[in-house]
Amino acid sequence: MSRLLGGEQMLAELQVIICMKTTKALFGSLTLALGLCLGLITNGQTPITQTDKPQAKAPKLLADLRTKAEKDDAQTQNALAHAFLTGTLGVPKDEVEAVRWYYKAATQNDAQAQFSLGAWYTTNGKGVAKVYVLAYKWMLLAAAQGYPEAKKEVATLEGSLSQEQIAKGRKLAVNFKPQAVVGR
Repeated sequence: MSRLLGGEQMLAELQVIICMKTTKALFGSLTLALGLCLGLITNGQTPITQTDKPQAKAPKLLADLRTKAEKDDAQTQNALAHAFLTGTLGVPKDEVEAVRWYYKAATQNDAQAQFSLGAWYTTNGKGVAKVYVLAYKWMLLAAAQGYPEAKKEVATLEGSLSQEQIAKGRKLAVNFKPQAVVGR
C-alpha cells in the first residue's frame, strides 16, 4: 500500500481491518477474507491465481451483505460501506453511498462506523464536507465505547479545534440518541 498521510492513511488501514473482520465473521474463513480483501490491500492489483478464486464468491457475499444491511445490521452496514468505498465485491466505487452506510451504522451506536464517519469528516471525501466539529462528535462517541483509534483522534482534533468547537462537538455527542432498531 502506498504511504498515505494523516486521515487518508487512517482510512486505508481502517478499510483493510473492516474488510477482514466482516468477511471472516460472515463466512468463517480467514482464507476467504484475505482473498476478498487482497484487492484492497494491493490497491486493486489482486495477485490471485485462477485456482484460488475467492473473488468468485463476491456476488453472493454482496447479496448477503445487502440483505443484512437493509435489516439494520450495523456490522454488515460497515462491510457494505467498505465495499462501496473501495469498489470491491462487484459494486462501483461510490464514496457517497459508502458514507450513507457508515452513517446508518453510526446512528445505531456502532463504534467502528462512528470512527469511520468521523475520519471521513476530517478528509473532505465525497459524501460529506470537511466538518471538524462533526468529526469530533463521532470520534468522541466511538472513543466512549473504547475504540482505541478514536481516542487518539480525539486528542488530535482537540489540538486543532477552538474551545467553542470542542464545546459544540461535546454537546452534539452528549445529545446523541442511538437509533432504535426494530425487530432485534
